[in-house]
Amino acid sequence: MANFSFFRWFKNVSIAKKLYSVVGVMAVLIAVELGTLYFAVNTLSSVRAFVGAEGLWSKSQKDAVYYLQQYSQTYNEEDLQAFYHFMKVPLGYHKTLLELKKTNLDLVVARQGLLEGRSHPDDIDGMIKLFRRFKDNSYIHESINIWAAADSTVAELIPIAEKLHAEINLPAGQAGLPTGQAGSSSPSQSKLDEIIQEIEPINQKLTLLEDDFSYTLGEGARWLENTILALLLAIALTVEFSGLILTYFVVRGITKGLKEIMSASKSIAKRDFSVKAQVFSNDEIGVLANSFNDMTAELSNSIQKQIQSSQDLESKTKFIQENEKRIVGIMDALIKTTQLDFSEKLIVSDKGDELDAIAV
Repeated sequence: MANFSFFRWFKNVSIAKKLYSVVGVMAVLIAVELGTLYFAVNTLSSVRAFVGAEGLWSKSQKDAVYYLQQYSQTYNEEDLQAFYHFMKVPLGYHKTLLELKKTNLDLVVARQGLLEGRSHPDDIDGMIKLFRRFKDNSYIHESINIWAAADSTVAELIPIAEKLHAEINLPAGQAGLPTGQAGSSSPSQSKLDEIIQEIEPINQKLTLLEDDFSYTLGEGARWLENTILALLLAIALTVEFSGLILTYFVVRGITKGLKEIMSASKSIAKRDFSVKAQVFSNDEIGVLANSFNDMTAELSNSIQKQIQSSQDLESKTKFIQENEKRIVGIMDALIKTTQLDFSEKLIVSDKGDELDAIAV
């Protein structure tokens, strides 16, 4: 019913408003398409940023493990500081993850965590929006769970680093060395090896989690890309079909009315004034059709009056012609009567008019 009312209203508005409506609808649909395209580009860019962040996270984790192992061999504090430096990346992302899971998140904290994770500042807002918009999607949700598991696992490296540092820096005589070696400043290699052995299982587990995260995020990116492409295609088709449908109705309304007027004008050219142009709408074409019908009616009345006048004139002319001889005859009879010649007999018609009365 609403559609019927709309098309009925659209049919009766002026042609200018119809054209403005078509242009307006097309402009709105194109704006929606451009907005969707902008959303698609930003979303895919944010996915790319997350893929890059995963690469930074993985590289930093591997570098942290490398320098921690180096520290166990060199006892160089710079290696330990390098370990903590590279650990800032996963710890920064962990800070962001914890904040994004909150109902009332602090965007400043979330952004700071991504900055500490070495994400590009231009990508940060898009990454946060992607997380909040699609966190309930199965792929993104699974990626978040893997991310959380990896954060918990990588955090286990910090206690190991602390134990390693404590063992290396034990005071002389407390390094757990055999009797007779007390007072030596060298740490116990057996304890160092025991601590270092804790790193490898963690490293292997993180490698698996990183692979799972990359795969799941890749699947999510493909799903998102296909969804956005389908949405863009649907909007593009909507724009095209809407433009075609509106243009068809406008052109059809104009041509239908003009064809009706042309058909009626051809009939009138053949002096058939009974034909009227059918009015399909109240726009300019409908007004033209009504004016044409009014003009046809006026023309028909004018011609009828002209015909009637011609007939009246013809009748009067015929009357004059018919009575001319009678008048002449009466005049001749009257002249002869004045001359006392009564031999002339007038013919009396069956009309019974004044001339017959005179003739009698």
